[in-house]
Amino acid sequence: MGFLQEYKSFKGLRESATEAQIAALEAQLKVKFPAAYREIFQILGRQFAFDIGQENSFVDPDYKGMLMKAKEIAAACADTIDVGGKDFVFCCFLETEYIWFFKTDEGDNPPVYAYEKGGDTYEKVADSLVSFVKNVSWYQGYLLLKERRSRMGRG
Repeated sequence: MGFLQEYKSFKGLRESATEAQIAALEAQLKVKFPAAYREIFQILGRQFAFDIGQENSFVDPDYKGMLMKAKEIAAACADTIDVGGKDFVFCCFLETEYIWFFKTDEGDNPPVYAYEKGGDTYEKVADSLVSFVKNVSWYQGYLLLKERRSRMGRG
């Protein structure tokens, strides 16, 4: 995810996560992250990886709080969402009761799904975690700012 390295440099971000820190978090949460999600941790750090979605009502380290609310939201879905199992919720927005998740058994760069309470089913919102990140508002805003600075000769 070289595009995130460029983003990190552009924004002057310093945080990152080590393999040991990621492994400890995986053990705590009883999950094995796909390679793409691990790379987000490695490049941007734990806090940023916890908040890669559009909106997250929870901040690191309150994954357990997010998990509890996500289970409540997912229970309203006609499809099974295995929150805390193979479906890893990485973002939960309380105002609209919306969750974003990926399935831990769908490869190194899995599709991203979303569900809003009140709907009948969840939907695939991105073909991969990488494409999801490239389309979230904070990354799109960075691209616009970068383009503007480049046009002004301050690139």
